[in-house]
Amino acid sequence: NYMSLISNSWLDDSIINFFMRWLMFQRFPGDNSCKVHVFNTHFLSFLERQGYTDDLKRWLRNAGDIFDKKFLIFPCHTMSHWSLLVVVNAGKMMQTHKRWGDSSYTGEVAGMFHLDPLGSAGHIYSIKQSFARSVRHALNSEWDHRHNNGMDRLTRPFTHRDSFKLHCPSGE
Repeated sequence: NYMSLISNSWLDDSIINFFMRWLMFQRFPGDNSCKVHVFNTHFLSFLERQGYTDDLKRWLRNAGDIFDKKFLIFPCHTMSHWSLLVVVNAGKMMQTHKRWGDSSYTGEVAGMFHLDPLGSAGHIYSIKQSFARSVRHALNSEWDHRHNNGMDRLTRPFTHRDSFKLHCPSGE
């Protein structure tokens, strides 16, 4: 793996996974790294290929309570290009629905961002939306699995693209 760091070589999944695990490592007492979960680089491609399977449930179980995390980070790789899909405050999704359209609300809300170092020249829009759909599906399925509150498919918390839309910031 060290050899993949030499100049003129591509970043591979093992380097990305190593660095992402390092981000979650708690460095001192009170460090909020435990509020971050970075998924393996294969998670998103597995999710897109297989859907919410028993294998994926085990993967999510190893993440702990994902709705207690401040950040869920999904490394994305397509067309020889890396980017990140980041879910912020997934556990605050119900507050996000409650405050929708309420300009006086000042609490935390949930959000989803696709961070692409190449901006709009990186992953094409339809690929970004495909990543977002897959993550929404996994979050809804995990919500159902943990809360089992009988919501129908249209009222599940991560279904609505208006209140949980994908943001793709660009620029410096």
